Amino acid sequence: GTFLEDASIVPVSSITGEGFEEFYRTLADLVSQVTPKPSTGIFRMPIERTFSKQGFGTVVTGIPVSGKVSIGDDLEVLPQGIKGKVRHLEVYKQTDDTAYAGECTAINITDVIYRDIKRGNVITVPGYFEPTNSFVAHLRILPKSPRSITNRIPVEVHTGTTDVMGRVLLLEGDTIEPGQNAIVQILLEREIVIGPLDRYIVRLIS
Repeated sequence: GTFLEDASIVPVSSITGEGFEEFYRTLADLVSQVTPKPSTGIFRMPIERTFSKQGFGTVVTGIPVSGKVSIGDDLEVLPQGIKGKVRHLEVYKQTDDTAYAGECTAINITDVIYRDIKRGNVITVPGYFEPTNSFVAHLRILPKSPRSITNRIPVEVHTGTTDVMGRVLLLEGDTIEPGQNAIVQILLEREIVIGPLDRYIVRLIS
C-alpha cells in the first residue's frame, strides 16, 4: 500500500558480487525514465554549503531549482543582498561552463566572503527575487496528524535548504483537521526567499 509496492527487487551479494550487473541495469532503466527539470526561468539555487577553496575563493554548492547559470554571470546572495560574479563552475564535480536546474552544482563566486553566506540562503539573478517574512500557500494536513491546525499555531517551516520558525494564519474557519487542506498565510520570524509553486513542509512544535 505504499509508493514502493511495485518497485523492482534485485538481490545482490557483497561477498560474491552476484546480482550487481542486474542491479546496475535496473537502476539505469529507472534513471532513463526520470523527466529532466526544465532549465527555463530565472536561475535560483538554495545554498547547501559554503566554503573557501585555496586558489579560488568562495564556493557555494546546491541544486538549482530553476534556470541556468554560466561563467561570467552576475549573481546575488539573498536575503543579504551580496553580489558577485561567477568565476568557475563544477557540475557533478566536473568543470563546466554552464549548470542547469536539477544538477549538483558548485559555484565559485568573486567579491564574496564565504563567512557572510550560510546554508539556507539563496543565490540567484539580481533584481528578480525579494526576501519576505510571509507567504500565502496551500496547506494539507496529513490524515495521521495527531493534532489539528488552529489559528496562529506555532510551526517550524522547511523550504529549499532553510528552516525557520513561524505561525499559520488561517484565512477561513477556526481549524484545519487532519486530512483537510486550506489556503493559509505563513508568518515567519525572519526573511527567506521563496518562489511560486515552491514546496514546503511545516512541523508542529511539541
